Amino acid sequence: MKGLRFKSINDFKLKIRSNRSNGDASCKEDENIVDTLRSIKNKIDVVNSNLNNVEDPELIEGYVYELKSLHVKYDYLIAVCKERGLTADFY
Repeated sequence: MKGLRFKSINDFKLKIRSNRSNGDASCKEDENIVDTLRSIKNKIDVVNSNLNNVEDPELIEGYVYELKSLHVKYDYLIAVCKERGLTADFY
C-alpha cells in the first residue's frame, strides 16, 4: 500500500478492508486507528474554533494545552500509520 493516496477517509477505510480478510485483527486495528484519527481531527477543529472565539486568558491557556495534547496523540497515530504503510488525505 505504500505510496497510495486516498481522496477521503472513507476511501481509506474501504482500501484497508479490501486488502485484508474481514476477520483479521490487523484490519480491525487499522480501522480503529483511522476512526481515532478522524475523531482527533474533529476535536482539533472544534478546539481551534473555540480558541478563536474566547478572550479570557485562562480559557485560552486551557485550549492551548488541549490543542497540544490532541496534536501529540494525532502525531503518534500518524507515525503508527506510517509504520503500517497506511496513507490517507484529511481535508
